Amino acid sequence: MVPFPVGEKISFIAAGADFSLALSGSLQTVYAWGNGVFGNLGDGFKEDRAKPTPFHIFDPRFPLVNTPLKVIQVSAGSRHVIALCEPGQVFS
Repeated sequence: MVPFPVGEKISFIAAGADFSLALSGSLQTVYAWGNGVFGNLGDGFKEDRAKPTPFHIFDPRFPLVNTPLKVIQVSAGSRHVIALCEPGQVFS
């Protein structure tokens, strides 16, 4: 069983070669865990994570805005993650 914060509802999951992703029901938090050696866990580090680690996606055009984008869907490839955010922005 994968441990998530109490009360957190997961709306979508995706899996890469040796890592996993989960999208929260609030659509603002993506959790990633597993092998992070290629930087594919989205937290900026190249370390493995045994437990789901939350990360948020911020619009790079507005670096001073501290509000995460609403993530609609996530997808994982062998060694990469793609996130579709409102209003139609794609990040990888």
